[in-house]
Formats: sequence, C-alpha cells, structure tokens
Amino acid sequence: MNDVLPDVEKDRHYLNVGRVAVVFAACEDHAAYLLFATRKNRLPEDDEHLELAKFSDELRKALKNEVAPVLAEDLARFSQYRNRLAHSVMRYDYVETEPDENGFRLIAGFESHRTVNPRSGMPMPIPDDDEVETRLAEMNHWCRAVWVRAKEVGRHE
Repeated sequence: MNDVLPDVEKDRHYLNVGRVAVVFAACEDHAAYLLFATRKNRLPEDDEHLELAKFSDELRKALKNEVAPVLAEDLARFSQYRNRLAHSVMRYDYVETEPDENGFRLIAGFESHRTVNPRSGMPMPIPDDDEVETRLAEMNHWCRAVWVRAKEVGRHE
C-alpha cells in the first residue's frame, strides 16, 4: 500500500486552477450576454445567450467585429491564462523512495514543486496566490463592466 502524504502546495495549485476556470467561464457568459444584447437590442431571457458562449473562438470573433475589439482581446488574454493553468500538471522531485508492491513509496518527502505543460513537456512557473488573486480580481471587474454595458445596450429597445 502506498503511503499518501498531504501535499498542501499541490492542493493549493489545483484549487487556484479551478478558481480561475470558474471565473473565466463567467467572463464568457457575460460576453455572450453582451453580444446577445447588442445583436437583439434586448436582454436575454431564460439563458438565451448561452448558445453564443458555446464556442470561445466564435464568441471572441463576434465580440471583436460587433462590439469592441478590446473586449475580445481581454477575453483571449483571460483564456490564455486559464489554459496555461488548466494545462499544467504539478510535479515534484522525490528525495528518497523505496520499492513496494504498488511501485515506489515516498519515504522522505519532496524537495521542490514545479509545473509542466503535459502537451509540450515545458516547465511552467507556479503562480503564487497574489498573482492568482490579481488575475481573479481583474476578471471579476471585467465581468461586472461587461454586464453593466449589456444592461445599457439592452435597455435601448
């Protein structure tokens, strides 16, 4: 049986990955809400706008052409950050292991955490909590501004 040691750093990283993914999904939802309001001159009802959020590339293209290029650029930047985190895998270097019936068992801890992109194998820096909080705050502020803009557009029927 493998001994499982708690790994606070790994847990923190994957929690941050999930937090960024959730806020990014909200950004796409708000962008689709604005795009719908712009196209229809009314606010969506019963999640009518979600069809527009299905394909990120098409959503960004429509935002760029129909609403504002800067919003599409922001959404693309948020997407890159989300993808960078979502496509990272936490690795750490074993200090000492010993074989057992299930493979190798960690017996002396680990010395360093690092993340890698599993597609390229390239190392990626682990973002600290301050960086993640800054990005989340920026994304939340962006969502709020887009929602307010959609409300303004949708009221001009």
